[in-house]
Amino acid sequence: QLSDAAGNFTSPVNIGSVPANTSGTITGTLPGIMAGGTGYRLRIVSSNTADTSDPSLAISIGNMVPAKPVAAANTPLCTSSGDLMLTATTATPGVVWSWTGPMSFISAAQNPNVSNPGTLNAGDYIVQASIYGCKSEKDTVTVVINQMPALIYGGANSPLCVGTLLQLTSTSSSPGVSWGWTGPMGYSANVQSPTTMTTSTGMSGDYVVSATENGCTVKDTVAVQVKATPVVNATANTPVCAGTPLNMLATSSTPGATYVWTGPLGFTSNSASTGLASPTVAMSGNYSVTASLNGCSGTYILPVLVNPMPAPPVAGSNSPACDTLKLTASSTPGAIYAGTGAAAFTSTQQNPIIPGATPGNNGTYTVVATLGNCSAAPVSIQASVNPKPYLGAYASPNDTVCEGTVVTFVTVPMNGIVNPVFQWFKNNVAVPGQDQLRYVGAYTTGDTFFCRTHAQDLCGNNITLFSNKIGMVVLPVINNLSATISSEPAVPKPG
Repeated sequence: QLSDAAGNFTSPVNIGSVPANTSGTITGTLPGIMAGGTGYRLRIVSSNTADTSDPSLAISIGNMVPAKPVAAANTPLCTSSGDLMLTATTATPGVVWSWTGPMSFISAAQNPNVSNPGTLNAGDYIVQASIYGCKSEKDTVTVVINQMPALIYGGANSPLCVGTLLQLTSTSSSPGVSWGWTGPMGYSANVQSPTTMTTSTGMSGDYVVSATENGCTVKDTVAVQVKATPVVNATANTPVCAGTPLNMLATSSTPGATYVWTGPLGFTSNSASTGLASPTVAMSGNYSVTASLNGCSGTYILPVLVNPMPAPPVAGSNSPACDTLKLTASSTPGAIYAGTGAAAFTSTQQNPIIPGATPGNNGTYTVVATLGNCSAAPVSIQASVNPKPYLGAYASPNDTVCEGTVVTFVTVPMNGIVNPVFQWFKNNVAVPGQDQLRYVGAYTTGDTFFCRTHAQDLCGNNITLFSNKIGMVVLPVINNLSATISSEPAVPKPG
C-alpha cells in the first residue's frame, strides 16, 4: 500500500499484491494521476496471518526533469595557492548532485573542494542534478591550474647609512618570470636586483619582491634599516695669530655622535671641542672633523688660517728734540703701525713727525706693529723736547728813572743757548761795540733798547733771537717839597 504525499495511510492505495506467504518481491504500479511529493511511504498488509508492517522511510515521487545546473570554479589556480572550490547552482530545489572530474574525482556535494590541487587536477569538471531519479543536462567547468614559480628569497645591504646606495637582491626563480618590488615611500621596481638612489631614513621598512609567471606569484619580504648619518658642522676663531690659541668646535644635530679631528702636521683629536694652544703658520690648512653614530658618519672641512706674528719694532726718537720731535720704528714688511703718546698724540705712520714740539710733548710714546690681524707687543720709549731758547732783557735799576740815573741794560739768554754772539740796538740801530750781556749807555725819554743774539740751540741748529724791547722814561728831579698831614677821623681813637 502507498500512503498519501504526507505519509498518511488513512486512504491507502493498493499498488500491488502477491498470493503467497513466503518471502519475495511485490511489484507495484503507481496510479497514473497523483500529486508529486517527498513524503510518500510504503507498507505491507498480509491477510494470512493478518499483519501490517511498519511504514517505510519517506520516498519521493514525481515526474520532473531538473533545470540544467550552472557549474563554476575559482579558476585559474596556482599550485600551492589554496583549494580548488567548485560550485553548482540550479533553479530546481531539492536536487541531488553528482560531480566527476580529472584524477577520478567524484563528489555528491553541491559545492565540493579539492585540497591543494596540482597541475594534474586541471581539466573539465562535470556536474549533473537529479530529482525523483530524473537527471538534468550536464554542465562543465574547465579548471586551469598553473605551476607556481620556484620560491625566491630577497636580500639587501641592510643596515646602511643615509646617503648610501640601497642594493636589493633576489635569488633566481623559474625561467620567464616577471619581477616586481614594492617598498616604503611608494618605491617600485621591475628587475630582479635593483639598486636605489641615495637613501633617507624614510626608506626604512619592508620591501616585498615578487616573481610572477602565468598569473602565479611567489613573494618574499626584506626588512631594510636606513640609519641616520650625523650632520656635522664646525667653527673656529680663525684667522688667528701665531702663538695665540686656536679654538675649534664641532656640533651635530644627531645626539650621541662621537668626533674625530685630523689636520696639518699630524693633528688629531677625539673631542668635539679642541684646538691648538700655540699654533704656527705651518699649521694653517684644512681641518677635517668626522661625526660617527651607529656606524654612520658625516664629515666637515674647516679651513684654518694662522697668520705670522710681526716682530715688535725697535722704537726710537731724536729726543731730546728741539722744536721738531721725530719718532721712528723699525720696519716689518707689510705691517701697519699705530702710535700714541703725550699731549693726545696718535699716528698711523711708521715714522711720524711732531712739528713745533714743546716740553708739553714730553712723555711716553708707544707704537704697535700689525700684520694682517696680528699685532706685535707694544713698544714704548720716553721722549722729551728741550725748552725753546729765548732772550730776555731789562733795564737796571728800572726803565723809568730820574734824570742822571745810570742805567745798565741787561740781556738774559734762556733755555740752552750755545755759543751766543750778542748785539745791542738803540732805537733799532746797532750800537757799535756793544756785544756783551750788559750795556751801559746814554738814554732819553722815548729811547728803546733790545739785544740780538746769533747762537745754536741744544740740537746744534743755528738760531737768531731778539730780546724784548725796553722803552725808557726819564723823570725830572723835584727840589722843593711840601707836605700836609691829616688824619681821619679828626680825633684819634685809642689804638
